[in-house]
Amino acid sequence: MLSVRSNVSACLAVSLLLVGCARHHRFDDNPQLAEPQAVSGPVVLEVENHNWSDVVLFVIHDGRTHRLAQVAAARDQSFEIPAHLIGEEGTIRFALHRIGGRDDYNTEPISIRTGNTIRLTIEGKLEHSSIGVW
Repeated sequence: MLSVRSNVSACLAVSLLLVGCARHHRFDDNPQLAEPQAVSGPVVLEVENHNWSDVVLFVIHDGRTHRLAQVAAARDQSFEIPAHLIGEEGTIRFALHRIGGRDDYNTEPISIRTGNTIRLTIEGKLEHSSIGVW
């Protein structure tokens, strides 16, 4: 009976020693686990319109939609997206509407940071459009 108690005591002592020596990790120590930081400055949006119609570009964030610009047919344009049009979590979506048409297209939400450049390529069929961030 004495050996069972000493074995339990030894296991308990080793467990407490391991817990006491373990390093405590905070979320701040790991940038991947840290909370997303709000975008504090403008983000550049480069738009390349391959469509034969003018396209109206909207920004969607936090459940709100804002008209950003109108992109002329077969033209390239660059815009600055003000920080107040970027979601609280640093995400943004774009909606496209072809003037004179019935087709619309919404991008998936993208995560951005201050200083990022977004490249939106609008195709002849809006649903074939693409977006990239760097």
